[in-house]
Amino acid sequence: MHEVAKGLAGVIVTETTASMVDGSAGHLTYRGYAIEDLTAHASYEEAAYLLLHQHLPNRQALAEFQASLAAEMTLETYFVEAMQRFPKNSHPLTILRTLISLTGVYDATADDNSLEAELRKAYRLIAYTPIFTAAWSRIRQGLAPIPRDKNLSLAANFLYMHTGTNPTPAEVAALNVYLILMADHSLNPSTFTSRVVASTDSDLYSAITAALGALKGPKHGGANEATMEMFMEISSPENVASFFAEQVKGKGRKIMGFGHRVYRT
Repeated sequence: MHEVAKGLAGVIVTETTASMVDGSAGHLTYRGYAIEDLTAHASYEEAAYLLLHQHLPNRQALAEFQASLAAEMTLETYFVEAMQRFPKNSHPLTILRTLISLTGVYDATADDNSLEAELRKAYRLIAYTPIFTAAWSRIRQGLAPIPRDKNLSLAANFLYMHTGTNPTPAEVAALNVYLILMADHSLNPSTFTSRVVASTDSDLYSAITAALGALKGPKHGGANEATMEMFMEISSPENVASFFAEQVKGKGRKIMGFGHRVYRT
C-alpha cells in the first residue's frame, strides 16, 4: 500500500528559479535576491519585473515597464457596468476572479500562448488587479470609481483609488512591502493550481482565475482575511491581554497570521 503525502508535503512536482523557500532557515529569495533586501530597497514594480524577466531592471527598463503598466490602468465601461450588477455583499476575491475571467472574454489574443503575448497579458493583469479591487470597494459602498493618478506608483495608486486622497509615505511603504512579500512563494496552492491549468495549454486568464479560486480558501489566502478580522475584533492594544486570555487560553482559538507550515524557525 502506497503512503499518501497529505497536502503534497515533501513531494517534488517541478523546479523553479522564480523563488526559493528555505523553511528550516526562515529564508525567502526571489531570483536569488533575499526578500529582506527587496523589501528594503526595491519597489513592487522592480520586484515584479525581476520575477517576470529573471533580472532587476535598469532605469530605462523600469521606466518602460512602469509606462506599460500605466497604459493598462484604465477601467473600461463594461467592467464598471458588470460590477454595478453584482450583489454588493459579494466577496472581493469572487469579484476579482470574475473580472479576470471577463478580461479574457474581451482579449482577442487570450489564446495566444507566445511569450510576447503572455508577458503582455501579465502586465495587464498586474495593472488591472488594483483597479478592480479599488473600484469594487467603492462601488459596493455606492461610490464612483476613481481613475488612477499618473504621478503615483502602483502601491500609491492602489490606496489613492480606494480613498480619493493621496496616501502618506508610510502607508505607501507598508503596502509596497506587503505587495513584494505576496508576489511569489514557490509552489503554494494557488500557484500549483494555475500551473495545472497552464500545463494543459489553456490560456493565462483561465490559469489565474483558477489560482484565485484556490487563493480564496481559508487555508490559503483566506487566512489573511481572518487575521484582519481578528485585529478588528481586538480593536485596540488595550484589548490584547483580555482577548488572549478569553479567546486563546480560554477557548483555544488560534492566533491567525503568525506562523506558516513551511517555516520552522
